Amino acid sequence: LTDDFKVARNTYAECIKFITDECDKAAELLPVVQSGVNDGRATKGAALALKARMLLFAASDLYNTEVFPGYAHPEFLRYTDGNRESRWQAAKDAAKAVIDMNQYQLYKANPGSGDDVSQNIIELFTLKKTEEDIFVKYIGPLADTRGYGRYTTPNGYGGVSTITLIGELVDDYEMSDGSNFSWNNPVHAAEPYKNREPRFYANVLYEGAKLKPRPANAVGYDPVGVIQAGVWQKWENNAMVEVWGLDTRKGVFAPHNGGYTGYYSRKMLDITVNQAFDPQTVPWRYFRYAEVLLNYAEACIELGQDEEARTYINMIRARAGQPPITESGTALRDRYRHERRIEMSLEDHRFYDVRRWVIGPEAYHPIHGVNIVYKLLPDRTTATEPTITPFVVGDRKWVKASYYFPIPRTEMEKNDLLAQNPDYN
Repeated sequence: LTDDFKVARNTYAECIKFITDECDKAAELLPVVQSGVNDGRATKGAALALKARMLLFAASDLYNTEVFPGYAHPEFLRYTDGNRESRWQAAKDAAKAVIDMNQYQLYKANPGSGDDVSQNIIELFTLKKTEEDIFVKYIGPLADTRGYGRYTTPNGYGGVSTITLIGELVDDYEMSDGSNFSWNNPVHAAEPYKNREPRFYANVLYEGAKLKPRPANAVGYDPVGVIQAGVWQKWENNAMVEVWGLDTRKGVFAPHNGGYTGYYSRKMLDITVNQAFDPQTVPWRYFRYAEVLLNYAEACIELGQDEEARTYINMIRARAGQPPITESGTALRDRYRHERRIEMSLEDHRFYDVRRWVIGPEAYHPIHGVNIVYKLLPDRTTATEPTITPFVVGDRKWVKASYYFPIPRTEMEKNDLLAQNPDYN
């Protein structure tokens, strides 16, 4: 009760030094491998991976450029002096320290010509343990604390569809030859889910995608077990009627739980579990080796070491069954950011990447889904292939204050030495 809680904020530089010093101390004390009852606890690799992520953030634009000119305390938000190149070098060195442990590797890093790459990627995110794991949270059968399986599963399978995909992310998945998908390409628009990269089929549930048998109360409507996110126009009783798919907001099963975009997520979904009743026990991967390789590549790009960056990016692309990239300079940076968005999607990275790269206005804009219609033909039969067109699902806009979180008002009221972050009252 006699403690003095009125402590001023430390500078950003002091905070980063404290965190990275703590990671170093932890790495010295932690074992390289945990086993037995300690399996799942932090290891040396986990501490070093956290340090590498922290230093990557610290070298990024948000913490090295003047995003809020006129703010009275820039030292609380970012570095105000020093050599930024040295910070990128520190980020590179930290990622390399994890790589040089030789403890981790990409799961099924070099698929053969006959391998099912999509299945490899599905396994990476549903197996209990892989050689790519650095730090994971195991989930027991009585405590699916993230609720991930149930909240990802479409409503027509008994899920609640809280986690769905926006069209912008789905469109960012490449074609199988490494080229970009585009709705302006007539071939792509006619069959948007054909000839896409393996990660697309591993991570996206789209119209017609085969998932698993339907629950007993739905199998009569869909004996095959494919995603139904569209509407069928049919001629009945001298009039056109619309029959909505099981996984829509107008279907026959919990339509209020249907998604809005026409897409659902396949990533990290264990199809052996009936998510309507049972929790899945897929672990949550806080750190995996692919992120470390991407962190290393990003630091290389910012240091002008394009060839080395391409080497590490292409390791991930090879595992994903995609051709190597060849870009340099700014084009390489753009390609890297695209690769990171796809590889690390739904793993709690994009939110922070948007902010540290200071690309809020680019990333937050009206989002799209797809209208999927099996049209009524002139002979009054229903088309067997859908017409798929993008449409705006909802508005999004960027608020500049969102580059930082606010300090809670309760803390500000207790400590008048604190300085609030910019653009918060």
